[in-house]
Amino acid sequence: MLLDDCLTSYCEPEINRAAVELLERAGYSIERAGLWCCGRPFISKGLLEQGKSLVRRNVGRLVEFVDQGLPILGAEPSCLLTLVDEYPDLFPSDATDRVRKNAYLVDAWLADQEAAGKAELSFEPLDATALVHGHCQQKALVGTVGTKRLLGLVPGLKVREVDSGCCGMAGSFGYEHYDISMAIGNRVLFSAVKEYASGLVAAPGFSCRHQIADGTGRQALHPVSLLRKQLGALPLISAARMIAEMP
Repeated sequence: MLLDDCLTSYCEPEINRAAVELLERAGYSIERAGLWCCGRPFISKGLLEQGKSLVRRNVGRLVEFVDQGLPILGAEPSCLLTLVDEYPDLFPSDATDRVRKNAYLVDAWLADQEAAGKAELSFEPLDATALVHGHCQQKALVGTVGTKRLLGLVPGLKVREVDSGCCGMAGSFGYEHYDISMAIGNRVLFSAVKEYASGLVAAPGFSCRHQIADGTGRQALHPVSLLRKQLGALPLISAARMIAEMP
């Protein structure tokens, strides 16, 4: 079950498309959660009553998928991890707890499936280094190990995580406190990215990627976008099967 969040779906839809292609190549079929919103914008602005109402509605929908044995996967950390962190506080229930326990970032979940022998992905070699900047909520709640492990499956790709703390954007904070936001970015992240003038930069967070672009002029890729670029061609036997199964 793909959490097709608002930011990714409407601003960078190619990221969810890349996630779907990776999951399908690993042997999984995908359904979209189809939520109106995860509730993160309400919660981040302190509009908790509106947020609670939306959380209750979302849990009622998501738990049906969880009870069918489907994991909830998301590409945007701020949205997916709202299910893990804030949902249990705003709407404590057994259903919410089941949703929380079955919500994962898509790259970390794929890395776990590959390690368990439940998925197999083949990537084209890439002689490069990827500088990884983790999202704050990701680092605080689940860590970046899964992201780095999945990137590490690309032959020849070296993965280096920058100890950058926060990018400085933090949702809308960067727009409301621009000078502070840029000072935070300049503390470590911007200089680290600029040092990698010809290297790859990977950042799972929407606001992180745009902060990097604004502060350095460099385009950071979501890890699933980088991985999608390295997927080998569909094996001929699989392509033939797909054609044979077409209506």
